[in-house]
Amino acid sequence: MSSYKNTPQKAKPGATNSSSHFSTSKKSLKGFRDEAAELQIVNNLVECARVTECARPIKRTTSSAAQKLSTNIQNTLDDALYSDDSGMEDAGGSNSASNELPVKEKKAVQGFRSWILGKLKKDNKLELAISEAYSAFVRFIAYRVEAEMERSNGRLAFPKRVILPCNRDLKPSDSDEDIRVDTIFVSRTNTLEAETLERVKYRSAFALTEIKTSSRLLNDAYKQLLRYTRQVYATQHNRRFAWGFVLCGTIAKVVLFTHDLAIASDSMDLAESSGRGAFINLLVDFSYCEENQLGYDSTITWDTQLNCWMIECPQFDDITSESMTSVVYYARDPEIPADRLFGRHTRGFLASLDYKKVDIPDTFIKDAWSHSSRDADHDPRDEVSMVREIGDITGKEDGDCLLYVNARHGGIVRYCCNATFINDDTEAILGDIADIVAAAVRNRELDTLLEDSEEDKGAEKGTYELVFFRTHKRIATVPVGQPLTTLTSPYELMIVLADVMHTHANILEKCNILHRDLSINNILCVRGDNTKPVSGLLIDFDCAIRVGEERVRQPERTGTPPFMSISNLMKSDVERSELDDWESALYIVCWLGVHGVSEEDRKTRAEHVKAQPRELCAVEKWGIGEFSDVAALKQRDLGSMGAFEKNILRYFIPTDPYKSLVALARKMHTLLFFNPILDRACHGTALQDKPQDRMSAAEMLDDILNTSELKTNDLSTQHKQVDPFESRYYQRRIICKYLLKLLSNMAEVSKEFI
Repeated sequence: MSSYKNTPQKAKPGATNSSSHFSTSKKSLKGFRDEAAELQIVNNLVECARVTECARPIKRTTSSAAQKLSTNIQNTLDDALYSDDSGMEDAGGSNSASNELPVKEKKAVQGFRSWILGKLKKDNKLELAISEAYSAFVRFIAYRVEAEMERSNGRLAFPKRVILPCNRDLKPSDSDEDIRVDTIFVSRTNTLEAETLERVKYRSAFALTEIKTSSRLLNDAYKQLLRYTRQVYATQHNRRFAWGFVLCGTIAKVVLFTHDLAIASDSMDLAESSGRGAFINLLVDFSYCEENQLGYDSTITWDTQLNCWMIECPQFDDITSESMTSVVYYARDPEIPADRLFGRHTRGFLASLDYKKVDIPDTFIKDAWSHSSRDADHDPRDEVSMVREIGDITGKEDGDCLLYVNARHGGIVRYCCNATFINDDTEAILGDIADIVAAAVRNRELDTLLEDSEEDKGAEKGTYELVFFRTHKRIATVPVGQPLTTLTSPYELMIVLADVMHTHANILEKCNILHRDLSINNILCVRGDNTKPVSGLLIDFDCAIRVGEERVRQPERTGTPPFMSISNLMKSDVERSELDDWESALYIVCWLGVHGVSEEDRKTRAEHVKAQPRELCAVEKWGIGEFSDVAALKQRDLGSMGAFEKNILRYFIPTDPYKSLVALARKMHTLLFFNPILDRACHGTALQDKPQDRMSAAEMLDDILNTSELKTNDLSTQHKQVDPFESRYYQRRIICKYLLKLLSNMAEVSKEFI
């Protein structure tokens, strides 16, 4: 098996053959990402004065050494800043502090003095001047840190690295957008190594800075920084979290990007001694702290000799005991990069336990930050345990040739911190400020990110259970498969979907596990022999939950936005069920019906759209905007058979093989939303009148003229309405029975065309 076969993958950022960006121009893509960044400022940005503590060295001796050096640099800088050596007026004594500095440090001070003292010329080159002065300021700090490194003499507490700016206003060569970065920081062992770099990629960046001329442009700076940092995750495959900076005039802020939040510090005014001190202290802390505090993952490392990644995967014992054992897999760059700013940051590697077989991998490694309980030992949504259970039960009971994912290794990722192994999770990143950040989220009323802990609801001063709490997990699974984008026809798609929905039903019945995240990324095809040339494989149980006879309503959103059910998008209190996953399956059919199943169909459609530009159709808008917008769109387009035909089905690729896909989508839509065996209260996507409330014209007139409610002060609405999604929930088993039979029949017919 070659490296490109049986490869699970998601759409890589900007990939022109990606179905998610299939008919999207670079201009449109820029517009979508600008809009996304604006929403993220509203929904994900919070401020926390203590966020800089996340970079503070953990060991007390190291922290003290860093603080001592920071104070020394600040005093030296303040003395040199007002020295008369550069021709500026002396605000202090008559001694020339600059004369005592090495030449390169003196040059750096000359480079930023005018900026700090507010003497830059305010013209159309002001931003460039600020950028050059800012770089000189950071270089001065780096020179002093490097000098301390050279004086370490074997001491335990000494700087490990220098943080330096490289180039400015450049477009990294590994970017998928035509946007230029103002300043890129790199982490190096010496200043010369960084200064000789001619060009820097996102892949080698430690942190990025967006520069504006005024604090009035702070939100614009945030927006650009959000855009940049998405690229850092996409290109750095061992990134756990990220840092970034915004600089508006002389006002600097550092931003810590976790998997759900952008946490901004208080303003640091570099024109003031206290602000400079805070900024210097942060950069010195970056020089002293551990690699994991910079955001890197020490369990995924690049081996320069083997030219591949070495990935430590936990043994199963790590879940239930203190064992620190792990196995090492070898892999090339991931097939699934973490190409979003917020979320699970799922990465998928094709790997092998034998480095000699790195190009003929037999295992898929998924690395992700999953929502979880803060109590790791009692996490009801642990994917590793679920996949192990699925493999154990289905492996023993099924003889129907269906494929099920099986776990080889996996568990919580752990790393060594201060001679102790700890779980890698949100608290490992935020430390003591985790609950402070939760309170900041509460103050911003970002209710989608947290909920009250049950035991603390009545407490006078309770903590918050973080919904944005995540745990870093890694799982190695078999078999490996190919993405749906490698299918050759709609007929193969229907066969794969039939397999997947059968396994979905079996897993729910035998293991009481509901998947809750069907999407084009979580369904793979596996090529077989002539008896069954293609099969379907359901993967990624990150959002799955265990269900039982006593189901509990859980009004939370889970899944991949374009494929989420209407109830899921609306965060309805109707219990999530297998019907939601079947609705997602319908959206997969529609998505591929519009964008194209095979590569040839996608290319043909792209040429057609380019030749005859048009507005995006309904299906193409499913991945754009807020959840409520997508929910409203789907409610409109699936709310009647006519709307479904007009707004969705007519945009399917107009070739004979897709006529079968149109027929499947039409029948699935009918069974899900207008099932003829169910009462009309189960129909459609909007609230319905109760059947008993439907009256004749005469009865309606009598009811209008009736004034008895005025005498009893009962002014409540008489005509109760029912939710069709809730009505269908109670009929879910019979609906799913017919859906599964339909898909099986379509798959049998499809086999005749392969």
